[in-house]
Amino acid sequence: MSRSLLEEAFRIQGRAWDRREAGNFEDAEIREFEGMDRMFWLETTPKRHPPVIEVVANTRALAATDLPFTDRAWPIVSRRMLHAILSTGSFAHETVPVHFLPRRRGDPEVQDDYVVLRLLSQLDVFDRDRSEFKLSRINPKRTRSIRHLVLRCPQGGFPPCFRVPEDTAMLFLSGEAKAALEEIGVRGLDSLRVSVSG
Repeated sequence: MSRSLLEEAFRIQGRAWDRREAGNFEDAEIREFEGMDRMFWLETTPKRHPPVIEVVANTRALAATDLPFTDRAWPIVSRRMLHAILSTGSFAHETVPVHFLPRRRGDPEVQDDYVVLRLLSQLDVFDRDRSEFKLSRINPKRTRSIRHLVLRCPQGGFPPCFRVPEDTAMLFLSGEAKAALEEIGVRGLDSLRVSVSG
C-alpha cells in the first residue's frame, strides 16, 4: 500500500555551492553581532536577535542555491523556498531577514531574498525500536549518533517542515512540501528519504 505525501518524510541539507557555477568557492561567513555567541538556532524558544543578519559571501554563487551553506550552518533559506513550503501547510517558526554582502569588489549585494529559519517546536516521532543509534556517554538520555533513522508517522501526517529532538541538526520536510519545492525548481538542495513506520 503506497503512502500519501503527508506520510513521507525527507531529510534535507544545503549542497556545497556548485564550483562550476560559482567560480572560486568560498564559504559564507555570518558577520558577528552582539549576543551572537548566545544564539542557539536549534532551540525552540524565541530569541532576541538583530533586525537583519549580515552574511559576507560570494554573492554571485547565490543564484545556484535556495539553501546556502554558512560557517555556522544556520538554516538560511530563500523566501521562495519558504513560501513553497508554507503553501502546503503551517508550522511554528520565526524568520530573520538576511543581507548578503559581497566578498569581492564589484559583486552585487543581495537583500530581502533570504531569511534565517528557526523552528519553534520539535516533533516526537523518533522510532527508538526500529532506528539504529548510539546514546551519549555523558548524557544517556541523548543520542550521540544515528546510523539508521526511522520516524513514526503521526496521526494526520507530517507537518511541512520539522525537527526531532534526537538530532536537532537535521531538518525534515513532508513529502508534500518536498513536492512543492520540486515544482518551483528548488536549487542547491539535497534530500534523503527517511524510513517511516506506522
